[in-house]
Amino acid sequence: MHSRHSRFGRLVVVNNGPEGNGFLICHTCGYGEPAPSSNVNGSGSTEHKSPRTREECSGTLYPYHLGHSFLTDVTEYEPEGPGLNVTRSLLYALLEGASQALSIQRDDISGTLYWTGGSMQPSLIIFDSVPGGAGHARRIDERSPEVFRKALDIVSRGCCGPKTSCYECLRTYRNQRFHDQLSRGEAKETLKKILS
Repeated sequence: MHSRHSRFGRLVVVNNGPEGNGFLICHTCGYGEPAPSSNVNGSGSTEHKSPRTREECSGTLYPYHLGHSFLTDVTEYEPEGPGLNVTRSLLYALLEGASQALSIQRDDISGTLYWTGGSMQPSLIIFDSVPGGAGHARRIDERSPEVFRKALDIVSRGCCGPKTSCYECLRTYRNQRFHDQLSRGEAKETLKKILS
């Protein structure tokens, strides 16, 4: 597995709203609300009150997806061969392994999958959750054998079935939308191949 590290990784966080349709924002007063499904294809005018004055505002609400970008430490791993769900399981195994092996608070590191160009295989991106970085991603890259062995220890526990996962191995509050895709057994087999 190939890896590379950067102290200047630019990450973009986008908030698509509770229904995935973004938000409606008034240019006049700054009022905002989640965009309903029926109003995603253009601007609309709905009654609202200015958040500053509590007076009725006649401004138009426009649809937006809100986001920001920040620089932080990033380590990228390029696995060879495993499919999407295996790669996602591997990512969360490595995050847990890094947290335990290097005594990093689990909320101080995070990760995502990233597709480059026309690649069918995503890279694993591990990054410091702290804007500006705290050097954790660099330490993870420098001590990757230790991190990979600890990740293998974690997914080798008999805490749940091999085709699923639990909060003792791969699941966290932050990755709950992927819980049904995470497989302790697939992460275990992939880590064994990488370490052999």
